[in-house]
Amino acid sequence: MHCRRNTGRSCKRASAQYERQLWAQEETAARKAALAGGCRELPLPEEEMQNFRQLVQPLYRKYCADYLPLVEEIQAE
Repeated sequence: MHCRRNTGRSCKRASAQYERQLWAQEETAARKAALAGGCRELPLPEEEMQNFRQLVQPLYRKYCADYLPLVEEIQAE
């Protein structure tokens, strides 16, 4: 992780990026372990994923109203 001296924003970004890398590694390891343990992966066609995303939007508004900007930022990535 690299932060420029005296720039808190730079450090926050670097820290967030590093944390995302670690999370991706953990997610990959957990997925491999689940598949090795006999779980099956059933990918959905993009059309079904879009339908699912539309159906859960009311849940985001109801249960995550205080965090909607963050949720939308994550979804945009």
